[in-house]
Amino acid sequence: MKIRIIRVIIKMPIEVSDMKISEMKKLLRKYGCYYVRELTNHEEWYSPITKRSFLIPRHNSQELKTGLENAIRKQAGIERR
Repeated sequence: MKIRIIRVIIKMPIEVSDMKISEMKKLLRKYGCYYVRELTNHEEWYSPITKRSFLIPRHNSQELKTGLENAIRKQAGIERR
């Protein structure tokens, strides 16, 4: 008796939040976070709330994906809306 293994790949839709990267930067400044330095495709920011630095993409007009928005908020110590 032969057993066949069938792989099924399900592509989940990517959730995009309604916040642009430029809007996220404004929110970060409001909470006291500040720009540290520019890297190749990202900017390094520092949060005085969590005392951590974190990266933000430099593509200001693009919308953030939900997972990235949540990760940035968590690293910055900002509550989700």
